[in-house]
Amino acid sequence: MYDSAKIKSELTSLVGFRKAYDPSYPALPNQLATSTSGRTVAGAHPLCTLENLWNTGPEFTKFEAQVDGPAAFFAWLTELRDEAAIFMITELIKSRKMDGANRSLIDSLKLYDGIGAYVDRIVGRSRFVGLEVRVQSQEGLQVALGAIGIQLDKPLAIGLPIYIYHSSRAEPVAELTIPVTSGQSFTWFTPEKLTLLRSNDSGHDSGGVFYIGYYEEDLGDAQAIKRTSSWGKAPCIGCSEWNVQSFKKWSKHVDVIAFSVPSTALAADSNNLFDTGAITYDASNNWGLNLAVTVECDLTDFFISNKSLFADALAGALVLKCLNVIAYSTRMGAISDQTKAIAMADLNENDKSSFAYKWLGTLKALALDFSTINSTCMPKNEGPGVAWGAV
Repeated sequence: MYDSAKIKSELTSLVGFRKAYDPSYPALPNQLATSTSGRTVAGAHPLCTLENLWNTGPEFTKFEAQVDGPAAFFAWLTELRDEAAIFMITELIKSRKMDGANRSLIDSLKLYDGIGAYVDRIVGRSRFVGLEVRVQSQEGLQVALGAIGIQLDKPLAIGLPIYIYHSSRAEPVAELTIPVTSGQSFTWFTPEKLTLLRSNDSGHDSGGVFYIGYYEEDLGDAQAIKRTSSWGKAPCIGCSEWNVQSFKKWSKHVDVIAFSVPSTALAADSNNLFDTGAITYDASNNWGLNLAVTVECDLTDFFISNKSLFADALAGALVLKCLNVIAYSTRMGAISDQTKAIAMADLNENDKSSFAYKWLGTLKALALDFSTINSTCMPKNEGPGVAWGAV
């Protein structure tokens, strides 16, 4: 998936519209005329002039051409350019056969099924305990906490605060409170807003690990119930086939292990990150915790960080949008039949001399720029095979 609003905000300014030479046409505002790459749609195709778009698009009256131009016309041009950016990204995803880019790879999957025995209550020692989660460093991979589960021996009057830290920053990434209203069974809490765990994020340094857990002091006289786990290796098939299949799915994307931090290594007078050098790992514990994870591909940041590579492809996509307007215009006498015929011919992707066919080559070159990347979200393949009708 990708954030279309961010794509439009960050990429569309790569290509602008050229101002009309005839002063009777609208004077373009800077946000439409400015091109950070120096490309204009008229420079990419001679038919895609402001004059032709004015005459073939929705009928904007000439007398509205004031100093700032008619707002409706400019809003339409903005929409046309936005559509071109999304069209380009959509076709690139199709061409790279990024099957996972538009769907969840895992949808709210529990790390394991089952509960601990009441006799396996954990004696509190004022530690911070929880699960360390490392998201595998793959381009576009995003893990979200769909729900957090806790198994205690008794309910809590005010709920249990859960803290999510990243190893690169002192402050918690997120704080949640689980209302524990019953004992012995698991209590599941689904946050209103998904907490995203990504190896690359503006909120923390690249890489590192997440720590998801609680302070034993917050349990009061309650105790967590341990469920013996086997982090790092698949459970035995005879124990639970479901847990085996679950492990196979989530372990492709994240590494999980239980840990504890002694009270002497916790931050004094704050809930900031503890001394990570004092961590003790336990591959068989769960500290009463379970997680339900959603794994998705979000290529937004990758596209934006490489946006300079998209200039030619975006200019071409905007040309196709403009040619489509010209070729299929229903305004009588607004433009010559010859011009409409040229536009129609350039939309024929089966003609090797057409603009559409050549744009496929541009898209293929762009795909090759990313060919060294091989991840779940951007697998290698033999190259693009794009086809469309009217755009």
